[in-house]
Amino acid sequence: MATDVIKDISLDAVMGEIIRIVGPSGCGKSTMLGVVAGFDKDYSGEVLHENLPISGPSPERGMVFQTSALFDWLSVRDNIGYGLKIKKTGREDIDSEVDKSLMKNPEFNNLKADILTLLFNKE
Repeated sequence: MATDVIKDISLDAVMGEIIRIVGPSGCGKSTMLGVVAGFDKDYSGEVLHENLPISGPSPERGMVFQTSALFDWLSVRDNIGYGLKIKKTGREDIDSEVDKSLMKNPEFNNLKADILTLLFNKE
């Protein structure tokens, strides 16, 4: 049986305004932020941003996680390149930037490209 975590919420925010959402553990604060950010689609009703429905994550809205967070359904490469993907950067440029990012990390410096491909591609 489904439980209503949040119900009948209306929130208006002005550009640049800082808003705090306060409440006890389990009251739906993170759920609401996940819905507004476009990550959580398990809800009924309507969620709008600038009078348009929110259908998924977007560069117009962001979410800062309390702990480090990765999209566990994406590969390491796709997690690193996610920001560029939502900015509609071309695949070749994303791959190039991801490669540069991986090679900046000292533990990857001695690995060959074919090992990186084996470790990080999910295809």
